[in-house]
Amino acid sequence: RRFLRVIAEGMAAGLRPPLVLAAGLALLPVLLLWSPQRPVRAREQPAARARDRDHWRLLLLPVVLVALTTAPNLTSAVSAEFLFTELGWDYQRFAELLLPIGALAGLLGALALAPSITVWGPARATAIAAAALGVVWLGFAAAAPLWADIRIVAGLAAFEDTLQTALLACAYALALLAAARSPLPTSVFVLAMAALNLPRVFAPLLAPTALRVGWVGLFAACGLLSLLAAVALVPWFGWRRRASTAARRTASSSG
Repeated sequence: RRFLRVIAEGMAAGLRPPLVLAAGLALLPVLLLWSPQRPVRAREQPAARARDRDHWRLLLLPVVLVALTTAPNLTSAVSAEFLFTELGWDYQRFAELLLPIGALAGLLGALALAPSITVWGPARATAIAAAALGVVWLGFAAAAPLWADIRIVAGLAAFEDTLQTALLACAYALALLAAARSPLPTSVFVLAMAALNLPRVFAPLLAPTALRVGWVGLFAACGLLSLLAAVALVPWFGWRRRASTAARRTASSSG
């Protein structure tokens, strides 16, 4: 029956039931984090993990991660429509120009911002990548009269692929840090990974509605959402600093 619905109404009809089920399952780790009846082993963690008891940050982090990855997945969902229909590209131009850019830019993004995670901390590095990506989308929306120029689209692809790869690398590091600071590390990490991947499902479902604002409005909205997600990460900036302070205190006391 679901197969018939997919044929009649499109792929979105087949994704709706799994999306509702995934959303329900995602609430289970949240309830475990919040419930006072957590397992005894989870409550009796060493003092090193008990130093951070602000559970609201652990609960809100998946929401921020969803916001961080919604815009990249939305632009990816409409990229073919934008290139082949709106701009009139053919597949040969796409393969010759954008595929090599995507491969090189993705490698560059992973290598370039990976050291910054150590320098700035995962939260700051993620916020910087998200803010830069938002500025790129806003700039591309403002440059709409120049979209016919291949160099403008190639520049967007280069910056977008570089920053998206860097954003994911930093977000994974942030998820690992959140798990390390949680009394339920496995649940927190699984929930964070689900939050990072959930937009892969619902962003394509939002694409037809999002395109009602036009291409300029779509890229501008993605830019604003990315900037807001970057600002939302500010409460997590102190995690690395407090962890470093605690480590220095432990080292000094043991010495």
